[in-house]
Amino acid sequence: MTPEEVRGMKSFFEPKSIAVAGVSADPDKLGSIIFANLVANLKRGILKSRVYALNPGLERVGDQPCYPSIGSLPEVPELLIVAVPESATLGLVRAAAEAGAKAAVIVTSGYAEVGRSKLEDEMRNLAAKHGMRILGPNTIGLLDTRSGVNSLFLRPTKTLPDGSQVVSMLEPLVGGVAIVTQSGYLGEVISEELASIGVGIRALVGTGNQVDVSVEDVIRYFADDPHTKVLVVYLEGLRDGRGFVKSTAYASRRKPVVILKVGKTAVGARAALTHTASLVGSYEACRAAFRQAGAIEAGSVQELVDYAVSLSTLPRARGRRLVILANAGGMGAIAADEAERVGLRVDRLRAEDQRGLRSEFRGAGFISNAALGNPIDLTASATTGEFVRMSESVLHLRGYDLVLEIPTHQTPAIDYDIAARIGEVVSKSKKPVCMCVIGNTDLAARIRKEFTARGIPSFPTPERAVRALEAVAAYAERRKWAREPTVLRKKTPERFSLMKGPLHHAEVSRLLRSYGIGEPE
Repeated sequence: MTPEEVRGMKSFFEPKSIAVAGVSADPDKLGSIIFANLVANLKRGILKSRVYALNPGLERVGDQPCYPSIGSLPEVPELLIVAVPESATLGLVRAAAEAGAKAAVIVTSGYAEVGRSKLEDEMRNLAAKHGMRILGPNTIGLLDTRSGVNSLFLRPTKTLPDGSQVVSMLEPLVGGVAIVTQSGYLGEVISEELASIGVGIRALVGTGNQVDVSVEDVIRYFADDPHTKVLVVYLEGLRDGRGFVKSTAYASRRKPVVILKVGKTAVGARAALTHTASLVGSYEACRAAFRQAGAIEAGSVQELVDYAVSLSTLPRARGRRLVILANAGGMGAIAADEAERVGLRVDRLRAEDQRGLRSEFRGAGFISNAALGNPIDLTASATTGEFVRMSESVLHLRGYDLVLEIPTHQTPAIDYDIAARIGEVVSKSKKPVCMCVIGNTDLAARIRKEFTARGIPSFPTPERAVRALEAVAAYAERRKWAREPTVLRKKTPERFSLMKGPLHHAEVSRLLRSYGIGEPE
C-alpha cells in the first residue's frame, strides 16, 4: 500500500476520535450497543480514542453528552460509525466527508443486497471526492483487540426470563489471527471458536457490501501488520479477481492466508448474492486464483479455525514427512489413513532407528509389545514418563518434518501433567508438533487447553490434527511460489500443484482468463 492508503485504512483501527450516529435512549438499539462497547473499552483503558454520541433528539446518554450533528461536535471525528436508518445515512456520511472525517463504518443495511445500488454509487463517489474510506454498508464493522475500537453490535450477555444473566458471546482474546469476512456474524463465530480454546485474534473486519473498502484492501493492510501472524478470510465472491490475487500473493509471501469460500453450488451462490450482493463467479476459477496466490483453502468453518491455530502457532515445515506417536494403536492407524489421504508421507522408521529406540528403552515395560514402524504404538502400558521420553526421542529423528502425538489420557498410566512435561520437550524443538487428545470429559478439555497454552495445537480427533499439520506443510510449499497475476509461465506447471494432484497449465489459464485473472504467456 502507498503511505496514503495505509493512513486511510489506519483511521479505522487507530482513530484519535470516534463519533457514533444512532445512539438512542433504547439500550438495545445497534448504535447504543456500539457506543456502550466503546465507552466500556475507554473505562477499561483499552481504547485511547475520544468517543462522541450523535442523536439530534437527545442531550445525554447515561453519563455521556450527546450531540445533534457532525458540526456540533467538539472536533471533526476521524472515524464515524453509522447505525441510523438507510434514509438518513447518505446525508450523514456527506456531512462527515465534507467536514474532513477520514473513515466511516456503515452498519446500516438495505442497499445493493436488496437491489438498491444507486445509493451505494453515491456513497462511492463521496468517498472518492473527499478522500474518505468507507467500510460497508451492511456490515458488522470491525473489532481491533489492540486499540479497543469495536463497532460490533453484539452483547456479551443476555437476560433470561427469570432475570438471570448468561454469557451469549465469548470476548475475543488478544492474539495474532486477523479475520477478514464478508459475513460479519461468521467472523464473530470464528473469534469465539478460537477464544474457547485459548487462541486470540488481532482483529475482525466485516467488509459487508464493499462500497469502498474491499476484502483485498484489508488483506493488504494486515499483510504488513507486525502483530498479525495469520490471515483467515471468509469469502462469498470476488469483484476484482486480479486485485484479489495480487493482494493475497503479497500477503502469502509474508504470512499464511487461509480462505473459506462459499457459493460453490448454485444454491450457495444465490444465497451469497442476496447476503452481501457478492458476485460469486466460477468456484473453479476462484480455486485456481487461490493456488496462484499461495493461499490455503479450508473446506469448512472447523478447518478454517484449525488451520488458523496451527499456522499462527507452529514453525514452518521443511517437508511432508510425518511421524505419529500414540499409546493406542487404533488412533494411530486413523491418523495414518488421514495423512495418506491429504498427501503427507508416513514413512516407516529405518531399521537402525528402531534398533536405537529399543536399545534406549531396554527394560521398560512397554517396549517388548511396542510397534515402532510408524505409527509408533507404545501400547496402553506406557507411563507418562515413558511417553515423554519417547516424544523427545521421536523429535530427534532426522527422517521426519512433522510430528503428531496422541497421548490417550484414559489409560491408567497417563497423568494430567503430561501436557506440561511434553510441553517442555517440544519447546526445545523447531519441528511443527500437534497433539490429539481424544474425549469429551473435563479432563480431556483441560489437557487440550494446557497444550494449546504452551504453543502446541491440540485437537479432539486424529483427522483434525493431521489436516492442521498438512496446512503447515502446504503453506511452506506455496509461499515459495505465491505470485501476482502477471503472466502464467507454461514451463512451470508444477507451480500450480495441489494437495490432490497437479492442475495442468492450460486448465489454470482457461479458468483464470474466464474470471479476468492473469493471461497466459
